[in-house]
Amino acid sequence: MTSIALSQTFNWNGTTDGNWNTATNWTPGLPASSTTTALVFDNTSRLATTNNIPGELTLNSLTVGAASGARTFNGNPLIFAGSAPTLTRLNTTGNHLFQNAIRLDSSLHLNGPYTLSAHSRQVNMQMIDDQRFR
Repeated sequence: MTSIALSQTFNWNGTTDGNWNTATNWTPGLPASSTTTALVFDNTSRLATTNNIPGELTLNSLTVGAASGARTFNGNPLIFAGSAPTLTRLNTTGNHLFQNAIRLDSSLHLNGPYTLSAHSRQVNMQMIDDQRFR
């Protein structure tokens, strides 16, 4: 019998503060580190957030929804992994700044109007096609 990994979606509501390790900031609760985890930011609550979940957070997708404003992501590293990891931008308000380390364990699909720029000492990304990096 083959087991199938089901994705789990965690929606940011930012009810309490800007910290990712506060369970009340998420519906249905604190995100699990998994190659099937999907994070959704689709509101204007706490536009600057900090991933203070201990260690590196593995996820499959991160979506900035149409209702969101320009976001700043800080804190611990994000690892995009699993089947077709995706970064999606549905809004066109401002720029989204990722100040935490990002690691790609497989090709990253970009959906939406993204312009990538790096402000660190080292960037190792290979363009696979017009929407994917590795």
